[in-house]
Amino acid sequence: MVEWIGLQLLSYPLLNWLLFAGIAFLATYFGGWIGFFIGHFVAAFAVLLLDIDYAMTHEYMDMDIVFTMGVMVRVVLINTILLPVSALGLLLRKRRKSRSSPGPGQVSSR
Repeated sequence: MVEWIGLQLLSYPLLNWLLFAGIAFLATYFGGWIGFFIGHFVAAFAVLLLDIDYAMTHEYMDMDIVFTMGVMVRVVLINTILLPVSALGLLLRKRRKSRSSPGPGQVSSR
C-alpha cells in the first residue's frame, strides 16, 4: 500500500509539484483562508486535467468509475501533501500582517 501511494505521488514530474506547491502557497499567502480553499481546488482541478490529458494521449479511452476513483484518490493524496505548504502560507501571512500593523499602544512610523 505504501509503495502504491509513493508511485502515485511520483507519477508527476518535479515541475508539476512545484506548480502545485506554488499555487497552494501563493493562494493562501495572499488570500488567507479563502485562498487556502481556492488553492487546493485549483490544484485538484490541475490534477484532474493532467490525468485526463495523460489518459487521452496514451489512448486510455475507457474512463470509467475506476479512472474516476483513481483521480479522486490522487487529488486527496496531493492535497494532503500540500497542507503543510498552505499552513506555511497562512503562518507567513499572519506574521506579515503583524509586522505591518502597529500593536496596541504603539505609534505608526508613518
